[in-house]
Amino acid sequence: MATHLDLNIDALKYPDPGEEKKSGSKLLSRVIPFKSSHSKTSTSDPSIPREYLLSDYKIFLILRDFLQPGSTIKPDDAVSSALEVFPVGYSDLRSLNTVCLELAEQIPYDHPSQLKLASFLWLVGRRSKRVAKLQSKEKPIATENFYQHLSEDISDNLADPGDDDTEPVRYINFQSFLAHLMGLGLFHADTHDAERAMRLAFEQDHADESIVIHDAWILGAAQWILWYGQELFKLLLWKENGEEAFEKDKTGSTILKKWDSWKGKFEEATGESGGHGDECRKVAKRAVEIMAVLERVMPC
Repeated sequence: MATHLDLNIDALKYPDPGEEKKSGSKLLSRVIPFKSSHSKTSTSDPSIPREYLLSDYKIFLILRDFLQPGSTIKPDDAVSSALEVFPVGYSDLRSLNTVCLELAEQIPYDHPSQLKLASFLWLVGRRSKRVAKLQSKEKPIATENFYQHLSEDISDNLADPGDDDTEPVRYINFQSFLAHLMGLGLFHADTHDAERAMRLAFEQDHADESIVIHDAWILGAAQWILWYGQELFKLLLWKENGEEAFEKDKTGSTILKKWDSWKGKFEEATGESGGHGDECRKVAKRAVEIMAVLERVMPC
């Protein structure tokens, strides 16, 4: 049974004046654009801690309750409540994106609420009422802006395991979330993010990293097999950019090159001699098993 989620948005606290001059802060890069009338700090609402933006904290409260395993809140109701935080006709939902992406890093990668959070954003993007008050010519722009802003926010949020002394598990959780987003069809289906995770896990030199960090790279890559594996396999069947997708193995059998290479790397991670932790070996084994099944049952 899924466990209760202990969620927070401590990372989104509004900086005090003495901190605003500091550089390199994930928080500052996000907060400054939202100093608008709807995103004022919570001094106007005594029920909300003053160090948070009003919109951030209200959205957090909605999602904190909605994402719990035993929640009875309907997805449509959660979306409606979140959109009511913003003025009618307001189309810039990056504050909502920011809260969602922060929570995505906190929810365990194998928790069902990863899919729940991804589904929430899927519904937000398709909610016609979100743009109902706009003029007809503005609606397509507002709809496109949501996906454009979300894509940009995701890119800005990408970080390596352990960056800024954060827990490496946040990287793993975020890769799980991205795989769920792609699996739901929120964006055009492609292999870009999955291949990036595989390259970082298997083509980078991790010799000088701790086992915890090295394991995080592999666990992050495995999320794309666990939650997006079948779609990824289908996409790799295409010959893209003139690249030949297939080759012959030593037995003369036709194999999917990238898929077979990744499976081999995951297999290496399952052995005790590799020095990886129990969780990494266990998840890598699951990835290998899924990949083998897909190779066997999917048409090539």
